[in-house]
Amino acid sequence: MVITLEKLETFLGNFLRYGVLVCGFVIAVGLGMSLAGLGHGPSTQETVAGLLAGKVGVAQPPLHCFAASPWADCLGQPESIIALGILLLISLPILRVLLTLAVFIVQGDRVYASITGIVLAVLLFGLFFGAGAHG
Repeated sequence: MVITLEKLETFLGNFLRYGVLVCGFVIAVGLGMSLAGLGHGPSTQETVAGLLAGKVGVAQPPLHCFAASPWADCLGQPESIIALGILLLISLPILRVLLTLAVFIVQGDRVYASITGIVLAVLLFGLFFGAGAHG
């Protein structure tokens, strides 16, 4: 099974294009919920007012929800939905490299599969062991 370079570029371009649109939609839903005052946490207006007043720690990162077992507690929080959209956005380039690796493996192209595998390893290493993981 041979996939031409043009078809691969078109597929990956569409994957990224529609992936970014989905991420933007998820972030917009969370932002809309926050602006409407929906959810369990402080509204966006309260958070911005607190930050402008110099209150530190007003906006707590909601990423704990993605590790929590009761997802129902986090689904109603606008900040968690926004964080999910950002998490999806960050995962798009990694998924692109993974898809490219799969194509090269199916084609039997060992050189490009090896190079893509190294790129994927570097991306994953940076994701899990990068400077942000220590903070």
